[in-house]
Amino acid sequence: MNIVYADDDQLSLQIVLRALESRGHQVTTVDSSKVNDMLRMFRQMLTSGPLPQLIILDGHNVARDTDGTALVDVQPTMLLNWFQRNGIPGETRFVLYSSDDQLIEQARSNSAMGFAGAVSKVGAEGGLYALLDTVERVR
Repeated sequence: MNIVYADDDQLSLQIVLRALESRGHQVTTVDSSKVNDMLRMFRQMLTSGPLPQLIILDGHNVARDTDGTALVDVQPTMLLNWFQRNGIPGETRFVLYSSDDQLIEQARSNSAMGFAGAVSKVGAEGGLYALLDTVERVR
């Protein structure tokens, strides 16, 4: 499966990339702390392909300036809506992967948010293995 994973945590990007690739997925990671670069990569995917079948979004994407100062927290629903406004195919699935338990619960209980799955980065029911299981389930 062709997967895009956007997160502002570099370690998470590396760990999830390796885990998904080891299961045979094609993965593109996107550093969401660099909003302009992130949107440029997203636009390129939409115009030049390959189109993702699944997009995994972090719960809080803290955009930073060139000095590393936090500028804005880009919410995953904003990114999901951006994709929808910019022509992502309707069959593309979105998964929320966050350490914000309140946001995870909102995504799980409110299907109108648009997430096919929501996984906590931590806790007994979360973590990398829970994310990998969710990826296989929402295929």
